[in-house]
Amino acid sequence: MEPNIEYPAKYDEVIAVGSLNTEGTKSEKSSFGNEMELVAPGEYIPALDWLGNPILVDGTSVAVAQVTGIASVLLSLDKNVSPGFIRSLLAASANEIGNKSEYGNGVIDLDYALSIYNDYKSLYSADENISNINLFDNENEIPVYDESIIEASWSINDHQNAIDNNNLSTEAARIIKLGIAFPDEEKFGLNEQGKTGPFHGLRNYVANYVYLAKIARKCYTSGMSEALNVPYPISTSGGGNLANAAQKAQSDMLDYLDKVNTNSIWKRLLNDKITKENQGRILIGFAIHTAMDTYAHQAYDQNKKLIEDSHKRDDDEFIKERYNTAKAVASSIINSWHNTHTFNAMQFKQSKHILGKFYLRNFSTRVKNTDSSTWSNYSNWFESRTVIVNNKNEEEN
Repeated sequence: MEPNIEYPAKYDEVIAVGSLNTEGTKSEKSSFGNEMELVAPGEYIPALDWLGNPILVDGTSVAVAQVTGIASVLLSLDKNVSPGFIRSLLAASANEIGNKSEYGNGVIDLDYALSIYNDYKSLYSADENISNINLFDNENEIPVYDESIIEASWSINDHQNAIDNNNLSTEAARIIKLGIAFPDEEKFGLNEQGKTGPFHGLRNYVANYVYLAKIARKCYTSGMSEALNVPYPISTSGGGNLANAAQKAQSDMLDYLDKVNTNSIWKRLLNDKITKENQGRILIGFAIHTAMDTYAHQAYDQNKKLIEDSHKRDDDEFIKERYNTAKAVASSIINSWHNTHTFNAMQFKQSKHILGKFYLRNFSTRVKNTDSSTWSNYSNWFESRTVIVNNKNEEEN
């Protein structure tokens, strides 16, 4: 592959910045070439959208913002130093991690730059080349992150944007978007319990979506206490693999919802607007998140191969029909929320799911087990978009 750094990054006066993924290696979309100078984290970066809602963003643009931020901090120490000094100090303090064409001088490190600032300043001369950066080897360990921490696919704003243009009032849309974002949020401390898979399109994504949507509707009309008594859409009694898997899914989801159903959580989400209607809106956001994540975690490509690469799986441009279908599903859920109050497998039957573009894991079986009526009417449609995977070690239903 040919080097692909473009202007303005190729200009001598410009610092070319690359992007790192959560594992501390070059992001798939990050450019490379002899002009590469520094790299910074560029995936799953927390930010706020124009409404002040939390989002996760990717790209070299967010990596560049971190470099300029560090440069600003260093310049604030002495505004009389030259741009060349700041550029040289950034290079000297960077943590070298790989070949120059991909990583340049290495990963930015503000703490290390501050720790060597005075010593470096005393040695620096504008007449020197930057060979003196080698006097300050940065050997700090670079933190990396297990992607299970951020396992929910697509970015938060991808989820939230899916419900735009659905004739929601501004306030209703705002609250539902809070619910959509919630399963990806770490700040509430609920993602560590290891039981969040059903909220991210795992196991029987059809049954889990239907269950959450019905809980949301019941909460909206009758309150949270009655909502938690809604039956799981697959029988949990009688024994057998199907019932046992259903029982496990219901138990994990109720355990999570019990932790959500505390005054402190509701207050952080809704402030002084804690009503059964708003709680229901939060929960329908959960259901939308669950349904949408199906098209990332459970998707197979045109050759019926699992999309395992996390960057491709979470990229809404990779097999774009996946995200288009996920958006259509979200729109259908909102329509049902407004009008019919009926939640079933029909929300997954979308024209955007074009035959042959991608497939879903055990799609037909999961629809059949959850909603036999819809399956009977459209079994050929669901079967044609299914990859059958048998895994005795997986909790299926």
